[in-house]
Amino acid sequence: MKNYKIASMLIIIHGGIMELGGCLTLIPILLVGNDKLNIGQYFSFIVPYFQDNLYLMIVMGGFFGCMRLIGAVGLLKNRM
Repeated sequence: MKNYKIASMLIIIHGGIMELGGCLTLIPILLVGNDKLNIGQYFSFIVPYFQDNLYLMIVMGGFFGCMRLIGAVGLLKNRM
């Protein structure tokens, strides 16, 4: 069981850093506005769908990161 606690702590630390980074990139985008700031010019994707919906990808990444953190906390508390 100790191995699961170590793994869950690592997932919480890694997920927390990723979520904090995602939130910090989303704040300036929301403050400036979607139409004034074109973050698509800094990233190049092969699939045009990703290029057109970059803001939605940021939001969905945050959602899945939160789900991962909830799962890691559940594993830490032995609720799974």
